[in-house]
This record gives sequence, structure tokens and C-alpha cells, in this order.
Amino acid sequence: MPLPPKLRVFLWKITKGALPLGENLETRGMTENLTCTHCGLKETAFHLFLHCQFAIDIWYAAPISNLAAITTALDFKRALKLGTKLTNLSPTGLHMGPLFP
Repeated sequence: MPLPPKLRVFLWKITKGALPLGENLETRGMTENLTCTHCGLKETAFHLFLHCQFAIDIWYAAPISNLAAITTALDFKRALKLGTKLTNLSPTGLHMGPLFP
């Protein structure tokens, strides 16, 4: 799938657990800022992008069909795979094309 290099690296880091988030920083001995700034729960990539109420509100504000598929995924790789099937809806509700490459 042709993606810009920065996006490919970012997605690789998400799927490999390599983002400098609370969970990873804790394993490296850091003890400050380990929780989500929006809700106070443990900061993981899965939480930050899919399970935090702040993220959920953003997802549901987007004109995307079938969001429940990714917000109920059990891991990030599965969520990304399901994301390829999401449809971006135009303001009229007509199908415009895939949201995620």
C-alpha cells in the first residue's frame, strides 16, 4: 500500500508498541506523565487512539460509516485492518471512497 514514509513509520511504531507513551516510558524506568491527560487512565497507543473517551468523541464526530468495527477491535493491528474497510461519508451521506488507504 503506497503511503508517505512518515505515516508508514508512525503506523509501524503503533503496531510494534514503539511510541513514547506512558506504558512504554514506564518500562524504561520513567515515572512521570504516564497517564492519559484527558481521562487519567494508563496511556497506551490503543487507549490514546481508540479507547479514551476523548478519542471516541473525535471518531464519532467524523463522517465515517461503521465506526463500531474499529472501536471494538481487541488490538491495534486488527483495528488498522478494519480501518481499511471504513467509508468516508460526504456531508450528503453519499459514498465518497475509502477513508484509510
